[in-house]
Amino acid sequence: VQTCALPIFYGDAPFALTATATSGLPVTYSVTTPTICSVSGSTLTILASGTCYVTAAQAGNSNFDPAVNTSQIFGISKAPLTVTAMSANVGFRQPPPTVTYTYSGFVACDTSSTSSFTSLLVPPVCATVYDVVAQASATIGSTWRTYCTGGTTRNYVFTTYADGLLTIVPIAPAAPTIDYAEAI
Repeated sequence: VQTCALPIFYGDAPFALTATATSGLPVTYSVTTPTICSVSGSTLTILASGTCYVTAAQAGNSNFDPAVNTSQIFGISKAPLTVTAMSANVGFRQPPPTVTYTYSGFVACDTSSTSSFTSLLVPPVCATVYDVVAQASATIGSTWRTYCTGGTTRNYVFTTYADGLLTIVPIAPAAPTIDYAEAI
């Protein structure tokens, strides 16, 4: 059994396996981890992060005995993903909004809705430094950082966290109302 030291990531393109038998007979491949990887002919396709076990076999013929099966282990790393904290405006002396986030860097046609992403998802925790104490000293035009930390998912690792900004803006004055009953 050999362990492959090549860096392989979830979302990498399928690649060719190469094994030869001294007999010159064809080598066939199989996998014992079909939720992690699959093989068609000599092409290995990555399906998820984890450990992929591939076995190479040569069945032999009337002139050659079967070869001893050989196994190869491929470690499939999670793909990197960026989490970006939202940027928004908040009214002067108003409480901060709930900080939301977006993801970028998906591979393999994934989105934030696909099961390959949502499987085992623990979302990041996001917040802002604009709190009750900050509200007292905030001025119009000042900015306050929003940020995210943590989180995990089956096939992705959150490697980059991009901060956002809350910008303090004037509150629009309320439209005047006229009470016609009092005007009469």
